[in-house]
Amino acid sequence: MWGGCGVLFAGFAFSFLYVMQADYLAAVQHVLSHGQTVYSPFWGAFILTLLLSVLPPVVARRFTVPTWAIAFFYFPSCLFLALLTAVHFTPAGSCALDASWWWTIPALILYVLILKVLKHVLESRFKGDVWGRLWPNALLMSLQFGLVGVCSNTDIRLHHELRVARYLQEERYDEALSVGKQSLEVSKRLTAMRCYALSRTGCLAEELFEYPMPYGSRGLLPSASDSVGLSAWPGAFYRYVAARPSSRLEGRATTFFRLLGDRQEKLTPAVADYLLCALLLDKDLDGFVRALPLYYTVDDKLPRYYKEALILYVHSRMSPELTYEDAVLQANYSEYQALRRKEATDDGRYKACRNLYGNTYWFYYHF
Repeated sequence: MWGGCGVLFAGFAFSFLYVMQADYLAAVQHVLSHGQTVYSPFWGAFILTLLLSVLPPVVARRFTVPTWAIAFFYFPSCLFLALLTAVHFTPAGSCALDASWWWTIPALILYVLILKVLKHVLESRFKGDVWGRLWPNALLMSLQFGLVGVCSNTDIRLHHELRVARYLQEERYDEALSVGKQSLEVSKRLTAMRCYALSRTGCLAEELFEYPMPYGSRGLLPSASDSVGLSAWPGAFYRYVAARPSSRLEGRATTFFRLLGDRQEKLTPAVADYLLCALLLDKDLDGFVRALPLYYTVDDKLPRYYKEALILYVHSRMSPELTYEDAVLQANYSEYQALRRKEATDDGRYKACRNLYGNTYWFYYHF
């Protein structure tokens, strides 16, 4: 039983630390050491797994339990494994203990009491029955692994933010964009990081609405506190656009990029895209149409979402200031409008259009 429980625990602990919690632990170490040390995902997971695997035999030297309850010796290791990832980041950039920590002492006291009771439990008729000893240990290990999942930090948005921040730090922008792409779990910080990665790959105006954009133009601009522990990525963004917004402008992306346009003689293509996308996110089609010719030739080489916005603009204005034609896009827009009119309720229209047009600017504009 010892060998099976040991292998099972070691495999679970190493996978949990190396696959799921590597970025989180790196961020915690970065914060606690004030950036003086670097966490190695492999060696960190290996050393922690080794230390936690040594603890059960140490406990077993002090207590004895029936063979069918040997897995119970792994409770302290599972508890400490959960507590390793049971801290959270504060807005000030420090680490604070999660509520799970306050249950540690009562849980260990109860654990010792149970061990004292098990010490006097007879081996029972399962002594020679392999299956009778196997399934209780398997059940105990499963329950303890469940404890790790419940008590540890499993906030999917935070884990996505940390992984994207690491990729941005390493300038692996394509990999940053693949993190959580199919998930609807987003945050303003994650949205700003994705937009930065899109811009660095030159795809901001081509792929922006492939991702959820619930924050409008505010989602384009990071806050000064968005370091996410591991990577001071806002600094890289400010260097990229060659400016830093004041605290008054942190939530006003469109105004910030417009001021850049007024201050600089010629915006870089990246900043120009930021400004145009901010106008689209604000649903300011008239402002977008006035700004677009300043940075682009209006032809069929325009980025995808600029063309979609122009089609929408032409069809929603009696006297458009700018005309644009694209037979394929116009046919798609007509089908989209027909689908919208077909459904009688707002919820029905949303569901029908999301399936086919959820990654278009038209869907963002209307829903």
